[in-house]
Amino acid sequence: AGGCSASWSTAAWWRCGAALALLLAVAAELGVGLSLIPGMDGWADELTRRFFLGLLFAPAGVLLRRGLALKLNARCPPFPLGTFSGNVLSCAVMALLYEAIDDDDDDAPHFALVARAVGLGFCGSLSTVSTFADEVSERLRPSAATKGECTCAGVLYALASLACTFGVGFLAYALTQRCDELDRFCHTGGADALRWLG
Repeated sequence: AGGCSASWSTAAWWRCGAALALLLAVAAELGVGLSLIPGMDGWADELTRRFFLGLLFAPAGVLLRRGLALKLNARCPPFPLGTFSGNVLSCAVMALLYEAIDDDDDDAPHFALVARAVGLGFCGSLSTVSTFADEVSERLRPSAATKGECTCAGVLYALASLACTFGVGFLAYALTQRCDELDRFCHTGGADALRWLG
């Protein structure tokens, strides 16, 4: 009897998940291998190569997010620190990656592809909108623990998450840009700044 069954054990679901992950990893390896072989990069466009390469980085993001959730979410039930940390870290890494892409001087032709694939795979798997939405919704519902009254925990969690992810992403990008400007200033001996002043 095929199809999904409620009688499947947790171990059976884990085995199916592991088999699917292995299949995706093999497909990703094949896709990455074909895209990096000289003369074979015409088989797929940039988006397809980024997808296959992103599959290689996704498991690390999933495992880190799961680890953060297991270690931190129970510490403060009204504010799930694991999901919050995963989302904030993901935004910071994504901002650093895209600043590096913006600053790339085309010396490494595959750098932008790999950086975007890390953003797609690792950061996409580390961050989570569905869990975040579920946690906010759960905190907005009246419960027995709150004696049937709504609390503001869901609103505070949502606002803090949005503010911190935006703020950390913005700061990571802006500070890295500023460091690049200082680095250029130091390497040119300030000649660009002196030209601007003069």
